[in-house]
Amino acid sequence: MNHLHHFISCECAGHVASGPNSQKHFCIHRDGACKLCGDAPARCRYLEEAVLPTDEVGSAKAEYALATQGVKQPMIAPYRKRGHCAYCHSPFTAQHNREMYCSDECREAARRSQVKQAVRRHRSPTCDQVPV
Repeated sequence: MNHLHHFISCECAGHVASGPNSQKHFCIHRDGACKLCGDAPARCRYLEEAVLPTDEVGSAKAEYALATQGVKQPMIAPYRKRGHCAYCHSPFTAQHNREMYCSDECREAARRSQVKQAVRRHRSPTCDQVPV
């Protein structure tokens, strides 16, 4: 465990030896104590993705695996948003944040409607184009 703590203090960009209020092993990413330096070590996503791949010897990776053995990474819930279709106004569950229509049929119907409006606006006379 000593090699892992030394590796973290030397290589981790978010680790500070003493943070605000003289808190030891401060993590900037968590804005609190480092997950691995406490009594019950937990997994750190930043350490796994950015810091441990730079360990050329591999001993820090092995110590990290032993320290976090049996500790599961919290699941990130899939994006779910209840919304209303922009075309038919029926409720639906969006799979991602930019989804606006409940089905492909509504999306195509809305696109056709938008094209019709654009053509109508293009063909209509403006204040500068007065018919003679």
